Amino acid sequence: MKVQTSNAEMLLAIMLEDRNITGWLTDERLCLESTVPDFYFPTHKLCVYLDGPPHKSCKRQDRDDKITSLLEQRGYKVLRYPYGKRITVSLLEEIFADIKNIVKLYP
Repeated sequence: MKVQTSNAEMLLAIMLEDRNITGWLTDERLCLESTVPDFYFPTHKLCVYLDGPPHKSCKRQDRDDKITSLLEQRGYKVLRYPYGKRITVSLLEEIFADIKNIVKLYP
């Protein structure tokens, strides 16, 4: 995992491992020097970002939008999930379902 891993990232990593979703990385720099997805599935070119409270500022949201656009232009699928101080179980389940649908549909 990255040096600074959020509780949300740890919970999702446990969920992915427990439910046998493999092939993801957490410290992979992509085509943009300034981004490291929270979870990256290289086989599927899937980038998953869990956007906690630091991502709520307008400046940070603009930066995130630019990164998302650049990644999508380069053929990456980008999933972003904003959450508050604590991530909910229902949001974790939603994220897992979205990842599973992509990973299992295109093995």
